[in-house]
Amino acid sequence: MDFQNVEKIELYREIMFEYYIDYLNQNDRITNYAFEEFEKNYYSNFFSESITNYICSISRGEKNQSQSNSELHTGSADGKFQLGCSRENPTSGSRFQNGVPFYNTNFYDRLQKGDIFLENDLSHCYHVGIVTDLDYPVTQFSSQNTYIQVIEAIDNSSGVQFGYLDDQRIIENKFEIYRYYQGITDYQFNLIYAFLDEQIGDDYKLHNHVQTSYYCNDWYCGELVYAAYYYAGINIAPSFTDLNSSFLIGTTICNGITAERIHLDKDLFLILQMVRKNFSSYTIRIINCSNFYISAYYNSKMCFENDAKNWVNLNDIHCTDIFSYSYVEVSISMNWFATHVTTSFCLINLNRKERLITYANELSDTGLTSYNNVKFE
Repeated sequence: MDFQNVEKIELYREIMFEYYIDYLNQNDRITNYAFEEFEKNYYSNFFSESITNYICSISRGEKNQSQSNSELHTGSADGKFQLGCSRENPTSGSRFQNGVPFYNTNFYDRLQKGDIFLENDLSHCYHVGIVTDLDYPVTQFSSQNTYIQVIEAIDNSSGVQFGYLDDQRIIENKFEIYRYYQGITDYQFNLIYAFLDEQIGDDYKLHNHVQTSYYCNDWYCGELVYAAYYYAGINIAPSFTDLNSSFLIGTTICNGITAERIHLDKDLFLILQMVRKNFSSYTIRIINCSNFYISAYYNSKMCFENDAKNWVNLNDIHCTDIFSYSYVEVSISMNWFATHVTTSFCLINLNRKERLITYANELSDTGLTSYNNVKFE
């Protein structure tokens, strides 16, 4: 057996599975394609095309990247995670429109200043911004006195402004984190930050060409990220060669050859997908998107929300093994009084045993109506 070729095949399958997860996310995890069908269909019918074009072809509701100005103009970032333009230090707690920022530090232990975040959600048209501070001070919150600050251009009265990351934003907007593949020096980050800071308060405006000048006074999100890196001497999107006739959207930056995806702990969580509804039960696909073999637990009967998220009072727990980048299908019985499905597995992390829980609310004929991830030690 040629083990070298086997390793290559496994690598290709791992990369293909990453695209499959992106495809699931774009379709809110509702699809008729199992991974094997997704993979086979690509090699059979779309092999001459890029995988991203293949996904665009089969995704339901996929927006064409050549959207009109008005369509893109309405697809800006989620305003409830914005802080406005003030440079006050520390930040007043009253500026957090969505309440106290909350996060499990394990979600963010791989973040670095200068990282690019992508809201991998069609409703936000692949919005991007830059992480500028991992421990920015905040007042009035006794439980947390720092937060993760970002700078981004969004379509509201503040335009280019400060925002923040927390668990809710990352999960709701299907966040991904990307980093320049060679890394950036402190000097380069200082240039990036100086550029961004100078643009704070500038208007949001969509251009059909890409500006890079330090002295421009209006921006859209992808343009701002590109220009900030360009100011530091880095071309973050070299595949985008025509700066004068097209929009520079987030996926062009993040899927280019100079950016690599940084996997956060959230990528370890299981994914749930409804396969079919039967007379008195649902068939649920439990997907393991990690690169290791796991033993997954699930309650074979619907349960109450508090029991689901706290992994307590569950009397119908079953266990199933799932290989890396694979899935199993299980049956969940209906319950007249409870409407949640819950799954989990245990992870040894830095000599701590953690239970990673994924649970979903009442199932409909088309899919899961809500989706949550929780981690317990």
